Order: sequence, then structure tokens, then C-alpha cells
Amino acid sequence: MPLLAAFLGPLLRGIYKLYLGLQAQNWAMRIAIVAALATLYVACVATFTAMIIPWFGAILETGFGMLLGLLFPPASGTVVASLGMFWACVLAKRLTVRLMKAF
Repeated sequence: MPLLAAFLGPLLRGIYKLYLGLQAQNWAMRIAIVAALATLYVACVATFTAMIIPWFGAILETGFGMLLGLLFPPASGTVVASLGMFWACVLAKRLTVRLMKAF
């Protein structure tokens, strides 16, 4: 029995290390994707806040701008960024599914 344990011990440890390595790679990829999506969300909000809100401010000073003010409230930057993040998630999921089917 000790001979069997001496033979199977290193073999099973190697299989376990391989499994842990694959799982670590999987988790690292998931963390990288979530970080990329969070960065995309922050970039969308920053872009909307820095560029588009001043444009809306200039448009809202006109008579037609009052109607646009009702259609696009100040919180619309977050909404647009959230929609952008949602579609980025959809595209990332589609890409992931294609990659999984390829391998």
C-alpha cells in the first residue's frame, strides 16, 4: 500500500495543480473582463459628463431646448452609460460564446 501511495501521490498532486492552474486562469480572465467593463462604464459617464452635458446646456437655452430638457434629464448621462455597458456585456458574451465554440 505505501508503494501505491508513493506512486499515486505525485501523480494526483500534478493533476490537482493542473486543475488549480486552469481555474486560476479562468478566474483571472473573468476579473479582467469585469475590470474592462467597469472601465468602459466610467469612460462613458466621464465622456457624457465632460462633452455632451455642456452641449445639452447650450441647446436648452433655446426655445426648442425646453422640450429637449424634458426628454433628457440631467441623470441621462448615467442612463446612456448604463445602456452602453449593457451592450458591451452582450457583445462580450457573444464573443465568449464564439470563442468557446471555436475550441
